[in-house]
Amino acid sequence: MTWRIWFCAPIGILLATPAPALAEKYTKKTLDMQGVSVPVHAAPQLRAKAGAKTGPVLLTLEQFTEWKQANIQKYTDKQIAQLRQLIALASPDDPKLPDYWFRLGELYSEKYRYWNNRARSLDEKIFRAKQDEDAGSAEPERREQKEDAQKADQSLLKAVSQFTTAARYPRYERMDEVLYRLGYLLRSAGHEEQAREISHRLLKDHPQSRHVPDAYLAFADDFFAKGAMAQALVFYG
Repeated sequence: MTWRIWFCAPIGILLATPAPALAEKYTKKTLDMQGVSVPVHAAPQLRAKAGAKTGPVLLTLEQFTEWKQANIQKYTDKQIAQLRQLIALASPDDPKLPDYWFRLGELYSEKYRYWNNRARSLDEKIFRAKQDEDAGSAEPERREQKEDAQKADQSLLKAVSQFTTAARYPRYERMDEVLYRLGYLLRSAGHEEQAREISHRLLKDHPQSRHVPDAYLAFADDFFAKGAMAQALVFYG
């Protein structure tokens, strides 16, 4: 309330001042300003660089999508930093800790998808260069793909680590979701045996979870990949 009183006080004084006094006060100031010359350089103008194009810059859909995704990654990095700070400040018995770890795993999963998609987006250009027997022309893309794939692998391992930590809190209310996402990432990383153990834990400890059908499908896919069609049909059914 104090700031409102101070803000309104000058207005009250102004309204209480007789009109002739106001007219004399502000008219004199206005008249005095009439004799003051304003230098030309007082309002600098922005100059376009020589050869620079003017007007709006048009982006292709691919460029716009890449720009948008890059901005999302900056926001994701900020969220990761904030969560890590919350984890560092939390006490060991803080009930919010498992949720912090789970959300951190989600963010690293998002970064994994981002870098993996970037790496895969270069497949076509590299393949075409190889088909045209001009593999050297795609060397920059090949190096970029390798860097993106490495970043994807790093993000995947970090996501697995965060979900594994969250899975150490058996009373966490979203444990079934933790197990489902952990199993999926382990399969993505090529650790099928560990993924099956996690899926089995999901089916055993959370039979009412909405992720149970996904766990059965994962088992079916594993058997199908091994050529064990009878077992695969059991889980597909």
